[in-house]
Amino acid sequence: MKMKIDAIWIAVGLLSLIVFVGCPRIRQAPPQKVRPPATVTPRATPPVTPRAPTRLTPARVAGETWQEPHTGIRFPVAIGALRNRSVRRFGGALGIRVRYETKGMGWIDVYVYKGGFATIPSGPSSQPVNYAFKLALKNIRRLAAIGRYQLLVVPMTPPQRLPGEAWMRAGRLTYMTGGVAYESYLFLTGYKNHLIKVRAGFPTSPDRSNAAFQVASLRRFLSGIVTP
Repeated sequence: MKMKIDAIWIAVGLLSLIVFVGCPRIRQAPPQKVRPPATVTPRATPPVTPRAPTRLTPARVAGETWQEPHTGIRFPVAIGALRNRSVRRFGGALGIRVRYETKGMGWIDVYVYKGGFATIPSGPSSQPVNYAFKLALKNIRRLAAIGRYQLLVVPMTPPQRLPGEAWMRAGRLTYMTGGVAYESYLFLTGYKNHLIKVRAGFPTSPDRSNAAFQVASLRRFLSGIVTP
């Protein structure tokens, strides 16, 4: 019996040897070299050069009157002795500026704009008009601070609205520029969901004849735009 079992184990051993010798050896692939990841150098982003704001040349407006499309305001060919009417479009909330100017006689600028307000009540008593008026006075003082105006005098009285007027206005401002004395005026109101701002400056003299004439012409123009 023992010899029988030994024979079985000998047969199993021989079979295992035959299988081992007969099987082809599996060659292991040589280890591959792992390349380190390539270093990526980020490209420098060129600095963005801001575009200069577009400078618009004021356009001369022909005809007896020119009508602003949003408010329907009609601008005459002249206000008093100031005849060179031109329109400059700023776009967006800044709207337009209509300028009248005659050398030696003075200038009038009329701005029609939104100023960033969605709703602008008509008349001089709203919050948008009050804010825009204070900002306009601040800008006038800034011009004096950078030297555009000399000897600027701004009335200390608060903004006024006289009975029968539809405009908020400042008293008479005075300043010097280019060696010439000027008197200046500021008017502002709301009209058809827009702000209407008027700035004017006239060379003055001891008798104020030129300035008085221009101011009277300006008032007639203002009364024709908006009624209280």
